[in-house]
Amino acid sequence: MSRPRPDQPDDAAAARERYLERRYGRANNARDTTDGRSRTAWALSSVVAVVVGAVAVYLALGSSEPGITLSQASYSTPSDSLMEITVTAYREDPSQAWTCAFEALDASRAQVGVVLVDIPPSEQASEVLTVEVPTLARGEIGRAVDNGCYPA
Repeated sequence: MSRPRPDQPDDAAAARERYLERRYGRANNARDTTDGRSRTAWALSSVVAVVVGAVAVYLALGSSEPGITLSQASYSTPSDSLMEITVTAYREDPSQAWTCAFEALDASRAQVGVVLVDIPPSEQASEVLTVEVPTLARGEIGRAVDNGCYPA
């Protein structure tokens, strides 16, 4: 009787391997890659994920110094094509001019009007502003857009 050579698997083990490969597919080992493409793709994907995560954190936290805060006071709808929004603007530096966005929403919270308003420099740190927003349909809610202010 001949003995199987150590470098050749016996028939039962080889048959089992073939059966498992047919049933489950070939095992995917990191050492089994014939080129470095999958490792490169994994490394590149990791770098992209880290960069996207860093940008998301930066955008979520915003800048460390907002400079202006708008406090909602009231809104009214004098007509189907106009909404008036009254806010109080609190500024850290009253000499800084700002541009802020205001929007009008309908009952289903769809935007029906938006306007950019320049807030000029002032002597006071806080002031009350009334903004008129033209609308395409009757507005039900008026507000300042979140993170909608930037230095002019």
